Amino acid sequence: MVIFAILSLIPHTAMMLAREVRAGTLKRLQISQLRGWELMSGIALAQMGIAAVQVVVMFLAAIALGFHNQGSLLLGVLIGWVISFGAVGMGLIVACISSNDSDAINIGFTFTMLQVFLSGAFFPAPATTLFRLGGYEIGMFDFIPATHGMLALQQVMIGGAGLSQVAFRILAALVLSVFYFLIGVFIFGRWRSVGRLKSPTPKPVAA
Repeated sequence: MVIFAILSLIPHTAMMLAREVRAGTLKRLQISQLRGWELMSGIALAQMGIAAVQVVVMFLAAIALGFHNQGSLLLGVLIGWVISFGAVGMGLIVACISSNDSDAINIGFTFTMLQVFLSGAFFPAPATTLFRLGGYEIGMFDFIPATHGMLALQQVMIGGAGLSQVAFRILAALVLSVFYFLIGVFIFGRWRSVGRLKSPTPKPVAA
C-alpha cells in the first residue's frame, strides 16, 4: 500500500503537465526564453515538494494505526522520496503521450498499477534472474525504480536493515528515476519541436 500511495504521483504529475499544455503554456514558451526542460524541471520540483509531505504523512499515519518499524524511519522516508522521483519522471512521460487531462489521469493510473504489480508490492514477482551486478541479482522487473524501492523499504522497515545494507537498492532506484526523467524531457522536447504537443486554439465567440 505504501508503494501504491507513492506511485499515485504518476497520474497527478501527468495531469499537471497536460494542464499546462491545455492552458497554452507551450505557446508562451515559443516567445520566451524558458525551455521545455525548465518547465518540466519546475513541475518536477513542485511534485517532489508534495511527495516530501506525502511520504512523511503516510508513515506517520501508518505508525498511528499500529505499524511498528524495525529500522530507521528517516531512512524509510528517504527511500520513499527516491521512489517518488521515479514516479514523477514517469508522470512526465505519460503527459507527453496524453492529449488532455483526462487521458493523462487514465494512462497514468495504468502505469501506476502496472508498476505496483510488477514491482511485487501487492504479490511476489517471479524470481527471474537475468544477471548479477556487484553480488546483487538483477531480475526481469528491476528496470522499475519501485522494485528496488520496495525491496529497500522491506529490508529497512521490516528487517531493520541500515543504510549500508540498502545503499545499492537506493542508488539503483535513484539512477533509474533520473533516467526516466531524462526520457520525459527528451520526448517532451521532440514532440514539441514537431508540433505534436499543441495547446488548443480558442474558438471565436459568436456575435
